[in-house]
Amino acid sequence: MVRFLALVSLCVPALAADPPKKASPTGYELKFADGTTVQATIADAPVVVATKYGKLTVPLADVTRIEFGFRYPDGMQVKVDAVVADLGSKEFAARDRASKDILTFGEFALPAVKRAMMNDSPEVVGRAKSAHDKLVERLSKEVLELREYDILHAADGPIRGTIETVGFKTKTKYFGETTLNLADLRDLRPVGQAARDEFTHAKPQVRMRAAR
Repeated sequence: MVRFLALVSLCVPALAADPPKKASPTGYELKFADGTTVQATIADAPVVVATKYGKLTVPLADVTRIEFGFRYPDGMQVKVDAVVADLGSKEFAARDRASKDILTFGEFALPAVKRAMMNDSPEVVGRAKSAHDKLVERLSKEVLELREYDILHAADGPIRGTIETVGFKTKTKYFGETTLNLADLRDLRPVGQAARDEFTHAKPQVRMRAAR
């Protein structure tokens, strides 16, 4: 009888245990190009990344952070390339106008201007370098250091490439549902991840001070 009661006491908790609950949608902290930070929930969808070794598909739930690199807004690259091409126009007026117009594109002119600095024409190189120097003076350090590729951090390590996912479907408390354009984003991470990263990085600093 005692053995029977002991067996029952072992089995009952297992039978009464609640089934595992599904994880609730993860909130994300989004940092935009203008420095604005917003918290939102994002529909879990695969993130497609084009790398030098081929395309990878990563579930958003496995992503711990995305550092977004440079990308053009829709239609911007065509306009920039057309103006930069005029730096080598046969018409002086067109070349002179292009040298001024290229500055109006700000950070979006940088990649094309850098390519123009490697042109065979000394005049194109000179005008491109002049435009580059003026842009460097006007743009922030953060913009100038912006990479031309994305870095996706996952459980198995960082992935470098270009995210081809068109946009993320998000929902915020004040603005409802919308689809974000990746050209507007600079950083994405789960809510609280930034604080955990800072805490992790701070540990070695505390130990170093104690050792002194």
